[in-house]
Amino acid sequence: MDGADYINKVSNWLSSARGYNRLPGNSLEPGDEPVLPGEYHYSLQGRSLVLVKLVDAGNRAEREILAGLDGEFRSLAALRADRGLQFAYQLTVFVFPGPLKEETVKLLTKAKQVSAVSRCYLLPWVVDLAAKETFVHHGLPRSNFGLLGGDSPFSDIGNLAAEDRLYHPVSREEVRLQAGRPWVTYGLIGICVGLAVLTGFSTDDQVMIRFGAKVNSLITAGEYWRLLTSVFLHFGFLHLAFNMLFLYNLGPGMEALYGHWRYLTIYLAAGLLGSIASYAFTPGMSVGASGALFGLIGAYLYFWLRRPKVGRRLGREMLILLVFNVAFGLINPSVDNWAHFGGLSGGFLASAAVGLPDDDGAWYTKLSAIAVLGGLAWWGFSHGVQ
Repeated sequence: MDGADYINKVSNWLSSARGYNRLPGNSLEPGDEPVLPGEYHYSLQGRSLVLVKLVDAGNRAEREILAGLDGEFRSLAALRADRGLQFAYQLTVFVFPGPLKEETVKLLTKAKQVSAVSRCYLLPWVVDLAAKETFVHHGLPRSNFGLLGGDSPFSDIGNLAAEDRLYHPVSREEVRLQAGRPWVTYGLIGICVGLAVLTGFSTDDQVMIRFGAKVNSLITAGEYWRLLTSVFLHFGFLHLAFNMLFLYNLGPGMEALYGHWRYLTIYLAAGLLGSIASYAFTPGMSVGASGALFGLIGAYLYFWLRRPKVGRRLGREMLILLVFNVAFGLINPSVDNWAHFGGLSGGFLASAAVGLPDDDGAWYTKLSAIAVLGGLAWWGFSHGVQ
C-alpha cells in the first residue's frame, strides 16, 4: 500500500465511521497557498473544531515539514479567531513510505504547536507504512478524539497488537490538554457579573463599600473578608467589561493547563495577595479582579519555566501582555498597581505550590513556594496603610 492508497482509506473511514466532513481543496481558506499540501477533514464538537489533515510526506525533508507546521499553526489560529470558536485542534498526519529513523519520528511527533492563549493545538502524527506503525504523542486531548482503536486505520496497519503499534515518548505529556468546558472560568465571570447587576453597575464609592470594597480602615477594624470580596466587585460597566474580557480570553487556556481546582486555587490566591499588597501600599479604596488576572499571567510564566519548550510561544505572549498592562498602569493614576504586582507574584507562587498536573517537581519546591506566599501575605497584612 502506498501513501495515496492509505490516505484514501483513512479519508473514507473518517467520513463513514466518524462523521468527519471533507474540506474542498488543500488549504484552510479558499485561495490560500497550501503550506503542506494535503487533505483536510473536520468535525465540529460543540464550539470546538477538530481538524485532521492527511499529508503524503513522501520524501519531504524534515526542515520543510517543520517550517510547514509553523505556517499551519498560524492559519489554524486565524481560523479559530475568525469563526469565534472556543478551541481549535488539528491533527496533522504525515504518511511516509518508510522505513523511518527513530530520530525522525521523535523530532516530528514532538514538533507540536500549542498556545493556550489563542486556544489552538496542532499535534503531528507519523505513519510509517513500511514498519506498519503509527506514532503519536502522549497526552492528546479528548482521548485521541476516537481516532485510535477498534477499526481505525491508524490502529490496523498490518493488524499489530496495540502495545507494538503506538510510540510513546519517554517523558509524560508536556502540557495537559483538556477540551472540556472551563466551568470555573464561567463561574467566576458569573459571580462578577451577578454582583455588578446587584450594584446596578454603580460607580458610587458608598455602594462599593456596602458590597465589600477594599477599605483599609475597615479591614484594620476587623472586616478581613473585604480582601476577598473586593476581587469580585467592579467600578461600573467598563471596568467589568474589560476585566471579564481578559478573563474570558485567558481563563479557559489556563484552566485547561492546570485543571479546575488548581486553577481556582491560583486565581483566589492571586486575588487575595493582590488585595493584601494593595492594603499594604495603597491607602485608597479598591475593587476589581485585576490582581487575580495578573495572577493568571504569573501562572503562565510559571508554566513556561517548567515546560520551556512547549511554553516558549506562550511565555512570549504573556511577557508582551505583561509589559503592556504594566505600562498602562504606570501612566494611569487610577490603576492600583500594587494589586497588580501582588497578584502577579501570588499567581506565580501559587502555581509553584499546586504544581502542574503530573508535575514531577520536588516537594521542597512546593513547600518553599507556600512558605514565601504565606510570608508575603503575613507581612502585607501586618503593614496596612491608612
